[in-house]
Amino acid sequence: ANSMKQALGVPYRIIYAVPFINIIEQNADVFEDLVTLQYGCEPTSDILLTHHHLGDVYYKTDDTNYDVSQSEVLIETWNSSIIVTTFVQLVHTLISNSKSMLLKYNKLAHSIIILDEAQALPLEYWKLISNMLNDTLEALDSYAIVMTATKPLYFDGVPLVSNKYDVLNRYVVDANTYIDIESMAQFVDMFTIEPNKTYLFVMNTVREAEDLYAMLQNRITDRPVGFLSSRVVPKQRRDIIAAAKRKEIPILVSTQVVEAGVDLDFDVVVRDFAPMDAIVQSAGRCNRNGLSSGQVYITRFRDNGRYYADYIYNDILLDLTYDLIAHTQFEECNINQLFDKYMQKVQVSKNTDTLSDRLYTDIAKLRYDTVSKFQVIKNEVPQMDVFVEADEDASRIWQQAVEIMSIENALERKNRFKEMKKDFYNYVISVPVTTKPDKNMHVLR
Repeated sequence: ANSMKQALGVPYRIIYAVPFINIIEQNADVFEDLVTLQYGCEPTSDILLTHHHLGDVYYKTDDTNYDVSQSEVLIETWNSSIIVTTFVQLVHTLISNSKSMLLKYNKLAHSIIILDEAQALPLEYWKLISNMLNDTLEALDSYAIVMTATKPLYFDGVPLVSNKYDVLNRYVVDANTYIDIESMAQFVDMFTIEPNKTYLFVMNTVREAEDLYAMLQNRITDRPVGFLSSRVVPKQRRDIIAAAKRKEIPILVSTQVVEAGVDLDFDVVVRDFAPMDAIVQSAGRCNRNGLSSGQVYITRFRDNGRYYADYIYNDILLDLTYDLIAHTQFEECNINQLFDKYMQKVQVSKNTDTLSDRLYTDIAKLRYDTVSKFQVIKNEVPQMDVFVEADEDASRIWQQAVEIMSIENALERKNRFKEMKKDFYNYVISVPVTTKPDKNMHVLR
């Protein structure tokens, strides 16, 4: 950004967007370290700002600490040189008729917009987001850097680095040895776990991951086995990831929450069957430092008469992936070629452009009723938020929230809650509406 200011005479803002809230703090810490290293002091909010809907409502400069209402306006309008945010905030600023989202649209001008893990965007919206982003860049004198683990269909531009899969060869993907073993119990009995290696098991559903976790705990008594899923409260999730990074949890069972952006490294990764892009994402947790030869195994577990993958993924994508890789082994250096074949087949089979084209037309014709229904992240299963009293801190925070909710003055009640919002949402998870809450869960209305 500094070199572009010198070359073009305009200060450029950096807007860095990631797919999921659970990785945003980790990446914001990296930016903070970089800014601190460059300037010799911790950045204030006007230099570095983290923005997502569960974030702190606190804005500070060298001269001023702002109150909750002032902070909220400054944060939601992106008054900072570097913004670390989510795909939801960025994409809904590009595509929305919501005032709260559009308040920061002007901050896209003279910006360098970085989309990290862009392949996590829904496939049917790739063309739409690419078109809207290109229109915005051209109109507002901005630039975009799109970073992906796999080559997307759109987002054409100038490659900044040579394709990493042409040179990196850190692991072998084995989609043969265990692909026909449909029983999880049989797999656990025969799978070799070496004492000097670390292991990551990535399953498709929470229940599937819980079942595997219980089986591995029964089998492995001399080493810690960790568990990670969207049902683990954010505070504990961060603690588990930190412990796994320190190698204090050498064996981790997880759902897809580890796939994009979580900086974890394991010697061996086991991934239950999924579309090609998800498999590549999970494989990215294997031997990240390239110090040896990693191993990725693909399984395909059944839940009674149905594969677990069928609960989560489109059957066309699963079939295309199975036809492409089942009963084969391939190295990381072959992924780019395989993924090109996969995406060509996906584009034909799913007609991926249809929804994007329709929405782009609706935007151009100002059809606000359609635009207002656009959601870049969709929950196929209706969800409800629950607060989980997972520890003593959570119990204290819940009691504090109950006291605040009893305040009669609506504005005071709102501002008091905003002050504790970050601590509160450290213990909030989303679960299907059919979930029966236990005594430690409080449903948020």
